[in-house]
Order: sequence, then structure tokens, then C-alpha cells
Amino acid sequence: MSANRQTMLFKALSALTGLKIVGLCSQHPEAQKIDLEMFTNLFVNNNIEEAVELFVENNNRERIVPEIHPNEPTFKIYINNSLASNKIFSIDISSNWSTEKVQQVIFDKTGIPSDLYYLVFRGRILDEGINISEYYVTEECTLFMVGKLRGGLKEFAFDDNLLSPSYDYDFTGIDDVKDGRTYTRGGKNYSRPCGYMRYALNVLGKYDDGDDTWLGMSNSKGEWAVSYHGTDPKFADSICKNGFKVGDNNAYGDGVYCSPCFETAASYSKDKIDDEGNKFKIVFQNRVKTDEINYADKKRGPSDYWYMDPKNIRPYGICIIKLN
Repeated sequence: MSANRQTMLFKALSALTGLKIVGLCSQHPEAQKIDLEMFTNLFVNNNIEEAVELFVENNNRERIVPEIHPNEPTFKIYINNSLASNKIFSIDISSNWSTEKVQQVIFDKTGIPSDLYYLVFRGRILDEGINISEYYVTEECTLFMVGKLRGGLKEFAFDDNLLSPSYDYDFTGIDDVKDGRTYTRGGKNYSRPCGYMRYALNVLGKYDDGDDTWLGMSNSKGEWAVSYHGTDPKFADSICKNGFKVGDNNAYGDGVYCSPCFETAASYSKDKIDDEGNKFKIVFQNRVKTDEINYADKKRGPSDYWYMDPKNIRPYGICIIKLN
């Protein structure tokens, strides 16, 4: 990967998340490592099936636990504590709490004050004064505690094995619709990310005991279909307003929205601006297990959206366009 392309990748992801992503671990050994598992949980998945209780001895800090009224409904979420080797614990919260109140409960559980970390959900930092419902945090979602450096956010770097530059693909000068080209993967239409630069994640040999059939390109048995994941954490609400039956209350269970249509997913990705004024749009490219796809239109939702169990969706590309 050229230095310019690598720089664009890290600038775009920093603009998207608010995290300070500085490069590769080999270039920045002091930074916290982002590997494939952490990448998937931060940017795609929003739940964890099993949690490990984290115990921290009491300290002398004053602890203020938010009051929960008797009739106030609560639900469980998980916290991934990157300050303690990514240990995971659960807490019960109310949907009308602010991020600050959630941090008070975390303090009661761990003794870690809120000035040492940010809370991150779906790749976005949660503002302390904002109600968590504004970020669409729901039952069994996972929030990440991301450490701060003195005077700012802790630096992050990609594991050198996270990317696979030999599989990067430049779609910036390609228009499949205009040229009349069509493709399929896993028996489903493959809408290529035309106009974007696609950065490949290193996923070969990482799943199914090294069997890469899921990543095939010939529509063979066991090949997974392609989908895309928008990067605006509020996009799911717009989808619901555009067709999901009111009152279904997560009819599909916990999972991840995605679309087989690249343009649809891109429409749910807000433009992001880095600290130098560069504007980017980012969409994640995934493979999804074809015979486990939940079709939104079966629940009166839009025909170009799927809803997947997190175990049946695997990110394998980051699609980026620089808009200025």
C-alpha cells in the first residue's frame, strides 16, 4: 500500500470515530493495538453473547450510583474495558440516562473515573451530556472504554496483520451501471463499491478453521454474499421509520443492519471531516452467510436491507472516498 493511501485510510477512520488512529503497530509500538476482533466489535457488531464479570477492589473514591425509580424499565448492556486487558462486564441501565450516568455506574463497578476514558459505541465517542437513547444503545449492546492520554485521547494503531494491501482495489474510476456489468457472490447480486477505494482486511485463514470457501468468487457452495454497513450510528432509526412495523421491538433479535446495495449503505454514512479539513465518506464491506439472511421486507421493511446475527457477518473491506 502506498504511503498516501495508507495515510488516507487512517485519517478517514480517525475522522469517523474521533479516535486517534496513527498508523500501524510496527510504526507506533506504544499505541493500543486494533486487531481483527476489536475492529469487528468496534465498527460492525453491537452485541456480545457471553460476558465475564470484572471485579475491582473498592477504593477510597466517592461513588454516586444513579437512582433507578421502581417503575423505571432497565436493560443489560456490556462494557469492554480496554484499560484492563479488554475484560468485559455487564451493567443495568435505563434508556433515559445520559452517558455521564452510565459512567457513574461503571465507576461504582470498577473504580475507574470517567476522566480516564471515553465510551465508544459503533465507532463513535458518546458525549457525556447526551442521552444514550440518542445513540441507539439497546439491550445487550457493547460499549467500549477507550483510554485517554493526558491532554487528549489515547493513540491507536492497526495490527500489522489487520490489512491485506495486495487485495486492495481502486474502484474510483469504475461505473458498473454505465458499463452494464453485473456480478454475484454467494448466489446474490454483488453491488461493487464504484467510485471508492476499497482497503482489504486480512481475513484469509481467520475463520472456519482456515477454510476460506466463504470468501469465494464463483458462487460455489458455502460462499457468502456481499453486504455493506453504513457508518452513521443513527442509521437504524431511519430504516425503521422507512418501513419497519412499529412495535416489533427488535423482531429479529440482536443483530446488525446491512444492505446488499452499496448506494443504500452509503446513503446512511455521514460525511466525516478530519482535523485538516479533509472530508471523507466511509462504508464497510462484509460477507454474510447467505442461508442465514433475515430479509427486512418480510417484516414490512425496505427490500434492500438485511438484518444479521453478528456471528453471520464478517467485515473484509473498508470503502473510502475523499470528497474534497
